[in-house]
Amino acid sequence: MLLGSFFYPPPHTVAARAKTGFTILEMLVAMAVTVLMLLLLLTLVQSTTNIWQKNTGRAKAFASARMAFESMTRTIGAATLNTYQDYYNASRQTRVSGDLNFRPSIYGRRSDLHFVTGNTLVTGQQGGGIFFTAPFDFDTGSINPATGGQLNAIGYFVRFSADSSLPSFITNNPTRYRLFQFLQPTTELKVMNSNFPGNQWFTSDANASPPKNCFPLATNIVAFAVLPKLSDRENPSTDSLTGNFTYDTRIAWASGAQPTNMHQLPPVVTVVMVAIDEASASRIAGQSDLGFDPATIFSQTSQLETNLDTISAELSKRNLNFRIFRAEIPIRTAKWSAN
Repeated sequence: MLLGSFFYPPPHTVAARAKTGFTILEMLVAMAVTVLMLLLLLTLVQSTTNIWQKNTGRAKAFASARMAFESMTRTIGAATLNTYQDYYNASRQTRVSGDLNFRPSIYGRRSDLHFVTGNTLVTGQQGGGIFFTAPFDFDTGSINPATGGQLNAIGYFVRFSADSSLPSFITNNPTRYRLFQFLQPTTELKVMNSNFPGNQWFTSDANASPPKNCFPLATNIVAFAVLPKLSDRENPSTDSLTGNFTYDTRIAWASGAQPTNMHQLPPVVTVVMVAIDEASASRIAGQSDLGFDPATIFSQTSQLETNLDTISAELSKRNLNFRIFRAEIPIRTAKWSAN
C-alpha cells in the first residue's frame, strides 16, 4: 500500500500541484500574445506619430505663405479711392487748373487715386497683380500709427527671380517664384503726381533695376490671381466685373454714360494663391517649368476653377506638395453704383 502510494500520488495532491503554476506551453502562448499586442500597439503609435509629424511639417512648411496671405488680404480690404463728384466737359475731361475756357457738361465720379488689377502690370510679372492706395501710415522705414491716415501706394505681384532685397555680396540667392509687396512710403507717393501718368506711379519703382520699394513677402508662390467681383459668392462667370482679370479705375471716358468701374472700387476682390513647400522647391532646383505657365494660366475669369484644377493636376503629377489659398475680400470703402 505504501509502495503504491509512492508511485501514484492521490488525486487531491495532483490537483493541488496544478493550482500552483503554469506549464511551459501556457507560458509560451501567453508570451506570444503579449508580444503580438505590443507589436500592434507599437505599430499604432508609430502610425499616429508619422501622421502627426507629416501634418505638423506641412503646417510649418506653409506657415509663412499663410501669414503673407492673411497680411495681403487685410491690406487689400483697406483699399481706398476717396471718390467725389466733379464736372466734366463735353469731351469728358475735367477742368485743368488755369483753364478759363472749361465748360461743364456732365457730373460724374472723380478720384485722384487709383486701383488697378491685371496680368501684365509690371515687367516679369507671373500671373495676377494688384496696385492701389490705402491708409497704411508707412513712411521712412517705420509705421507710425500716431499720425493716422497717411496714404501709401501698395501692390502685390509674383516674379520668378532672386531676392532683390538682399545685398549683392550674398551669393546664396536662388531664383524662385516669389510674392512681392510693393510699398511706397508716404513721402514718395506718386499716384497724384502728374509727372507719373497712367501706371507710372508704381511701374517707375517696380520696374527699376534693382526694383525700388519692392520686398519679397513669401517664397515659392507659383500661381497668383486677383479677380474684382460684385459679390462674395464663388461664381466668377456671373459676378465678375472683368472677363480677363483686368480692372482699372482710370479707364478712359469717351462718350455716353460714365463707365461703371471708372473711379469706383469693386465691392469684392477674390484672391487666389498657390504655394509649394521648400522641400518641393528644392527638388525642382529653381526650374520654372511646372507643367503650366504661371504668367498666362489665369487669362479668362470664367475659367478660374478649370485653371485651378489644371494647376492641382500638374503639381500632383510632379509629386510637389502644394496648398491653395483663396479668399473673398470685401472692400470696406467701396460704394458701388451701376450708374
